[in-house]
Amino acid sequence: MTSRRSGRKLAGSAGGDRGRWSSRRTLEVVLRVLRGEELDALSRELGVSGAVIVQWREQFVASGKEGLRRRDSDERDVAIARMQTKIGEITMENELLGSGRGGRRPTTLSSRRRLRR
Repeated sequence: MTSRRSGRKLAGSAGGDRGRWSSRRTLEVVLRVLRGEELDALSRELGVSGAVIVQWREQFVASGKEGLRRRDSDERDVAIARMQTKIGEITMENELLGSGRGGRRPTTLSSRRRLRR
């Protein structure tokens, strides 16, 4: 017996694999589809609807795309985090320096130029 909602075999059903579909087992099914096995034959063999297998494949491909995006930006993410930390440190130093001058904010380069004119 299969669950209508998930298309997975229920633990008490006869024949085939029983129980939940682990991520490892689901991945194996998706890889078989991506390697070219017929969806209908695979569906019959496993007792899972073709729609569920297609959904697993689409989820895998979507997360695969996301995984590739993350890999491309890993080095940049580390550099950005390091720069944000440095900016935070400099901001804190500026605020501390400003509090020692009667609470005035530190002057910026553009405000110093205006004072010269």
